[in-house]
Amino acid sequence: MKDEFINKVNSLFNDYIEKNDFKDDFQEPPLLTNDNVEEIDPGVFVIKDFTPIYCGEHHKPQYIKDMFNKDSRMYELLIENGIIPLWAEPRDNNK
Repeated sequence: MKDEFINKVNSLFNDYIEKNDFKDDFQEPPLLTNDNVEEIDPGVFVIKDFTPIYCGEHHKPQYIKDMFNKDSRMYELLIENGIIPLWAEPRDNNK
């Protein structure tokens, strides 16, 4: 189940970025791996230490912003694929 989740999210990220011409806006997106995904309950996953933010909020890739924007196509794609994004906690990389 965890591998299916990781593969699906990575595929959705890549497809969304490709279709929306975000490729030239930033580095290749980091992909989820077994190391940064934990299944805390059956079908409930926590993504840890996944930092696609480069120099603050204004540099956050659009696909990450769209993951939590209920009016975006990225959010719709996640929901259509049974993935419900609940929250994101920013991390201070300067610590």
